[in-house]
Amino acid sequence: MATFRAMLNGDSEIASTLHFIQDSGVDTGDIISMQPIPLLADKSYLFNVLNLYAGGCEQISQAVAALDAGQLLTAQPQQGKAEYFSFPSEADLAAFSALGHRLFESTDAGLDNTP
Repeated sequence: MATFRAMLNGDSEIASTLHFIQDSGVDTGDIISMQPIPLLADKSYLFNVLNLYAGGCEQISQAVAALDAGQLLTAQPQQGKAEYFSFPSEADLAAFSALGHRLFESTDAGLDNTP
């Protein structure tokens, strides 16, 4: 729920991160690449999360192509302590809503069924 936290904190960008899985931790491995994009505060949480997928898929595609070409993937250790953002509390959701943010809109993923 990093995107939720970024919206709640008023961050200006979010990113997809490709990293090695080195242990049983969540998102703790060395970083192969990051693909930052602007966080669109006037859009919903779901819209912003879905916007991350194009960059994330491109990162995976580039890594697979590099491996297929016999190249080694280079990575950088994560800086600082790794953090995992779990589901928001009711207070977090209330604060999110009070800032005018929305979790989703029916049009976010072509879900609008109105004629």
